[in-house]
Amino acid sequence: MSVLLRDRSDRPGSRLAVAGSGGRSDGPTGDPQGDDDVDPFAPLTPSEGSIPAAAYDAQRVRPQGGKSGALGSDALGPDALTEPLRVVRTGARRRAIIGTAIGAAALAGLVAAFAIGSTLRGEPAADPQPTLAATTAAPTPTPAPLVSAPVAEAVVGPATPGLHPWDELGGGECLAPYTSPWDLEYTVVDCAAAHTAQLTYRGALPDAVDMAYPGEAAIVSQLGILCSAPTALDLGAAAQYPDLQTQASYPAGQAQWDSGDREYSCFTSRTSGEPLIGSLAPAA
Repeated sequence: MSVLLRDRSDRPGSRLAVAGSGGRSDGPTGDPQGDDDVDPFAPLTPSEGSIPAAAYDAQRVRPQGGKSGALGSDALGPDALTEPLRVVRTGARRRAIIGTAIGAAALAGLVAAFAIGSTLRGEPAADPQPTLAATTAAPTPTPAPLVSAPVAEAVVGPATPGLHPWDELGGGECLAPYTSPWDLEYTVVDCAAAHTAQLTYRGALPDAVDMAYPGEAAIVSQLGILCSAPTALDLGAAAQYPDLQTQASYPAGQAQWDSGDREYSCFTSRTSGEPLIGSLAPAA
C-alpha cells in the first residue's frame, strides 16, 4: 500500500492544495509541473498494524519551479504490513488566507513641573526659595491580551450522496470520480456501489489546538502513521486490495495555521484505477 501526501491549494476561503499526479492549479500563482522528480523524506516506521510502503506526494498548486513525483504502488499482502512507510514530498503548496494582526499602543506618561519662588519688597532679597517640582508617575503600558487563533469547526459524519464542497465532507464518504485530495468538490456515492476512492478519515492533528505552527516537515512526518492507523482505516477490509494507496491533505503554511486549519484528510484509492467495493472506513 502506498501513502501519498499533498499540499493544499489557493482558493478563496479554503485550504491550500496541490495535486500530486495529474494535479491542477487552483490559485493565481499556481503553475502545474510534470510529475518527474521527487525529493525523498526519511522512512517512517508505522505502528503495529499500519499499512506499509507509503509514498507521499504534495502539490495542489505548484509554485514556480515546483516538481511532482509519479505515483507509486506497492503490493499489500499479509507479509507487507510490517514494511516501513516512506514519505515523498514534491513541493510546497500555497494559498492566500486573510490574516489578522494584533498590536498594542504604548501609553506615554506625562511629567508636569512647576516652580514657586518669593521675594520680599523693600527689603534685601532673601535667598531664593527651593524650587518645588510636582511629578506624576508614567502609567505602565497595558499589554495586549493574548488571542488564540480560531479553530475551524469539525464536520461531523459522512455527507449525503451528491456534489459537495471539500470542506463539507466529514469522513467516510465514498467518491466517484476522484482525481486528487485537493479537488475543490467531490461527488459522494453509495459505498455499496463501485466507487473510485473513499475519504476514510478526516480529523485534527494531535495536540495542535494551541500549538505554534510546527512547520510542514513536522506535520508530514506524522501522516504516514495517522492515515494507516486502525482509527483511520479498516485494515481487514484494506487487505483485499494489493494496490491500495492513501493520499493525504494537511495545512502546510503559516497563514493556514493562523486561520485555524488543524485538520488532515486521508483519501484511499487503487493505483490500478480499478474500483473499490464497500467501505474501508473504520467502524464508528
